[in-house]
Amino acid sequence: MVELVRILALSAFGVPAGGEHLLGQTPNPLSNPLALWPNTIVGIILTYNGLLATTIMLGLALLYTLKLRHVDNFQRLLLSWVLVASIPFSLLSGYFQTRIIYDMPIPVLAAGGLMIVMSGLESRGPARLLLLIAVVLLNASYALHSMLIV
Repeated sequence: MVELVRILALSAFGVPAGGEHLLGQTPNPLSNPLALWPNTIVGIILTYNGLLATTIMLGLALLYTLKLRHVDNFQRLLLSWVLVASIPFSLLSGYFQTRIIYDMPIPVLAAGGLMIVMSGLESRGPARLLLLIAVVLLNASYALHSMLIV
């Protein structure tokens, strides 16, 4: 009952109005592939204060995604997660694209990509240690940035 009163009293200013606004702007799927790249760039950089614009993390995640195979159940899960999320990605607007990216297992994929990159480096070299420290600091920065977004 309280929820119904809240929705009726605040619908013009609350979540239902925001959802109505977003659904009203759903693009035509046939014209959206032309705006795929600009929508993606605007969505990644401007939404969430640029939280999703970590090029290193996205690159490592992409590297691991390209190397995924049907070897075990974990890789099958990750591969199906990425494939299912990729289907509607090209048909949606920038905000909805960022929601898909935000819900992807990018840290898990980036950790796999880091393992691939580090396996190509010599075992005890300084490049390996510097790369690991850089990615750990990037993740710490990402975590702090995500907590400070209001």
